[in-house]
Amino acid sequence: FFWSLEAIMPTSTHSFSGSGLLVIILASLAAVSQASVDIKLKPFVGPEEIESDGFIIFEPYEPTPTVETSCYDECPCGGGLNETTCGCDVEPVCGGSIPVDLSSNEVIRFHWYASTNDTKYISVQGSSTIKVEFQAKYDCEGNPGVVDIAGSDIQFEIDDEGVGTSSQKYVYNAESSFVQLGKCDGCGSCEIFTRLRFEPVDGELSLSLKSLLFFASYDPSQIILQGEYEYEWATDGYCWMRLGDNTYEILDLPEIAPSTTELSTTSGSEPEDTTPPSSAATTAASSARVIIIFFSVFLSVCAN
Repeated sequence: FFWSLEAIMPTSTHSFSGSGLLVIILASLAAVSQASVDIKLKPFVGPEEIESDGFIIFEPYEPTPTVETSCYDECPCGGGLNETTCGCDVEPVCGGSIPVDLSSNEVIRFHWYASTNDTKYISVQGSSTIKVEFQAKYDCEGNPGVVDIAGSDIQFEIDDEGVGTSSQKYVYNAESSFVQLGKCDGCGSCEIFTRLRFEPVDGELSLSLKSLLFFASYDPSQIILQGEYEYEWATDGYCWMRLGDNTYEILDLPEIAPSTTELSTTSGSEPEDTTPPSSAATTAASSARVIIIFFSVFLSVCAN
């Protein structure tokens, strides 16, 4: 969140009392100070057999994985891992785990990046629905209990700055979007499960993005797993942008040429850190802005 003085100040200060301004500022401070779970994902790079025309598969890289991504063979129809016992084609599956504490936070954010250094963007073209989905599981016992967040309570931001496209054509389908946190009826695991759905407009879908962020608030007291747990994800679950019949490309940003310079081992120089800022750094910067604004307005009110 990036706050400015114009964003929280009324156009005419005569229409608000000093206490009214104070309420606005305190509400803004509360918004930026909410603790959040941030799950950051990047396009998955792995065995070619996992790639599919109908999907862009992703993998989480923050929180720092407890178990790094690894790949193994699996028989999707059950049985052993050979042609005789499997009964169908053995397929490679990749996955890992990330540490998440849902009980100590109030907001969950999902960040989907075309690249981790802000040099690429994803272009999707066609006439089909897009489903952005993520699922991570922890085997848990006990009675079910799930925090179910409707799509109408999810906010999202698409960063398309510099992608060079003339138009974006999509509509958000809130009715078919959700975030679920917990253990559903009949489930054997506690899950982080989400879907964000975009529909074509007049039969056409055109979506280009450097990143997609969507987030939602929840009541941490309703989370049945209290504390930090290792949630497992896998490429045969939900960790992708499901594209239907749309086509896609992951492209270099128009104004950024691919780097061909290698860092000399004797130069003593360090590579530039172009990783997107952490949520903690962003929140701290936002809080600092709001605090400065608070004192500016407070002094103004006192002077009047």
